[in-house]
Amino acid sequence: MHRSVQYVTGHGWSFVEPKTRSGRRTIKLGEGVLQALREHLEWQQSERAAAGERWMDNDLIFPSKSGMLLDASNLRLEFARVLQQAGLPKIRFHDLRHMAASLMLNHGFR
Repeated sequence: MHRSVQYVTGHGWSFVEPKTRSGRRTIKLGEGVLQALREHLEWQQSERAAAGERWMDNDLIFPSKSGMLLDASNLRLEFARVLQQAGLPKIRFHDLRHMAASLMLNHGFR
C-alpha cells in the first residue's frame, strides 16, 4: 500500500497518495529488520486485542494504542526519553531519516 499522511486545514489529518514516483518505490529490508517487524506485528496484535472495540484499523505499522495515527508531540517526547536513557545526544526525530540514508550509502545500499 502506498500512502502518505497530510494535514489539511479545517479537516485534520488524512491519507493521500504520495506526491512523487520516488514515494512509491520498493525498498529492500534486511532479515534483521524483517524479524523485528514480525515481532512488532505480534505485539501489535496483542495491543489490538486489548483495545477491543476501540481499535480503529488504519493498517498502520506504528499506530497509537487505539490504531490511530501517533500524536507527533508524544512521539517527540518519547524519542527524547529513549535517547536520554541510551546516553545518546539529542537529535530531531526527522534526523533519523538522513542518518539512515547516510549509513545505507556508506554500506553500499543504493
